[in-house]
Amino acid sequence: MGWFDKLLARHGGVFFTDEAYRRGDTQSMLYWSVARGSIIRARRGVYCDPRLSDAALLALRVGGRLACVSALAHHGLTAAPSEVHIVVPANASRLRKPKSSVVIHWTRRELGGDRIAVDENAARRQAARCRAVVRDTL
Repeated sequence: MGWFDKLLARHGGVFFTDEAYRRGDTQSMLYWSVARGSIIRARRGVYCDPRLSDAALLALRVGGRLACVSALAHHGLTAAPSEVHIVVPANASRLRKPKSSVVIHWTRRELGGDRIAVDENAARRQAARCRAVVRDTL
């Protein structure tokens, strides 16, 4: 059992550096756990469970959460799409440019869900709008 298993479980597989520090963990513990492979540093200040899907890890690395059809796939409601759909706040900055194909959904709304993906209802609404946009461009 790793140092951060309880923290990962409490926060759905993703935690922030400040949460570890408040618990009394140190930077050395984070470095050691990453080196050992028991956690992944997704981006500055964000750590996650190494068992997360590639799509979820990509969303975290970019700076957002799974959205639209990718969130529906995360919730087990559809097959994973070829592009990863990621939601980020409208005022987001310092987003990492992904190497693979992604669709960014910018939003000003507070969307439900967890640290990995928007909730099922938000994902359904996003997917309906996203399909309409794609259909209109054809």
